Amino acid sequence: MQPLTPGGTGAFNPVSAIEIDPQGRIYIGGIISQYNGELRSGIARLNSDGTLDTLFNPHNPVAAYYNGFSGDFGGGASFIKIVQDGKVLAGGTFSKYKNTTINNIARLNGGEFLGTETFTKNAITYYPNPVSDKLYIQSADAVTSLQVVSLTGQVVKQAAAAWGLEAIDMSGLQAGCYIVNAVTASGTVNFKIAKK
Repeated sequence: MQPLTPGGTGAFNPVSAIEIDPQGRIYIGGIISQYNGELRSGIARLNSDGTLDTLFNPHNPVAAYYNGFSGDFGGGASFIKIVQDGKVLAGGTFSKYKNTTINNIARLNGGEFLGTETFTKNAITYYPNPVSDKLYIQSADAVTSLQVVSLTGQVVKQAAAAWGLEAIDMSGLQAGCYIVNAVTASGTVNFKIAKK
C-alpha cells in the first residue's frame, strides 16, 4: 500500500469516516471545513495519492451556501459507504446537503449530486411476527436468496427463489429470535423475527 502524500495541511477538523471507491478515490467525512486549505463542508473526495479531488463538491463562493453537509452541530458525515451501484451513502449530524434540507442521512449519486430516489427499506414486508409456522414474505423485487440466521450466527434455514417466494416454513425451528437476510435486485434487506 502506498503512503498518502497529500502535499499540504490535510483536513482541518476531525475526520471520522473514510471509504475507498472502486476507482481508488478516497471519501473522507467529518466536521471538516477545509482540505489542504480549500473549503469543503463535511465531506471531501481525495485522489488515490491523497490530493484533493477538485471536481467533487467544489466550493462555490457565489452560492448562498457551502457545498457539502452542514448543520447546527458541525454538520459532517460520520459514516460513509460506497454501495454496489456506485452511489455514496452518508450518515452523520447534518441538516442540509448544499441547499437541500435533509436530516442525518443522504445518498449521493456516485458524485456530488444528491439522490432523489426513495430508499428501499420497505421493499420487503413480512408477517406474522412473532411467527409459529409460516412466515409470509412479499417483495417489490425478486428475492434471489434468503437465509434465516440464529443470533449465534448459524444459518438454520436457506432458500433460493425468485418471484414465487411467498412463505417460509418456520415450524421446525426452536423458539427464539432470528435474523432473516433477504437478497433482492435492489440490495440486501435484514430483519429480525421471533419464533414462538
